[in-house]
Amino acid sequence: MMEKLRKSAERLSADLWEYRYALIGLALYYLFTKLLGMPFCPMRSITGFPCAGCGLTRAFLYLAGGKAMEAARMNPMAFPVLAFILYCAWHRYGKGTGIPILWPLLGVLVAGMLLFYAVRMYQHFPDRTPYVYTQGSLLEKRLPWYADWADGVMRSVRTMRRQGSCGF
Repeated sequence: MMEKLRKSAERLSADLWEYRYALIGLALYYLFTKLLGMPFCPMRSITGFPCAGCGLTRAFLYLAGGKAMEAARMNPMAFPVLAFILYCAWHRYGKGTGIPILWPLLGVLVAGMLLFYAVRMYQHFPDRTPYVYTQGSLLEKRLPWYADWADGVMRSVRTMRRQGSCGF
């Protein structure tokens, strides 16, 4: 048992070392966004619009606090994402093997997230957190017409929802 734990710790340590620059970059990006008062999500920072992973961080924080219903309200995809992470971690660190069917599982997960995103954006954008528009995005600051365009998008979504059409 101790030998298995030691080997798992070695694999984890090796992975952290191998991806150290990516982890440092992520930490610096986090500090940069916090210092500038920007959203952590690159899509929201640049466009002001929520991304397909919108609400996942908050959902994971709710899950860590034992609040599954609040997590599901933020983004129910947190559950399959967490299951995928645990599956990968179990194979990589628990069993010390490669991750079987990694790419098909990841493909299904991404497709599910995009489908869920489209449905939730239609149902809730821009009137329910976390599916709201964030003013002050990079594009809004750089392109004079962008704020009016974003307002038009939000008006169109509300109109389509009121009329019961999805615009396709």
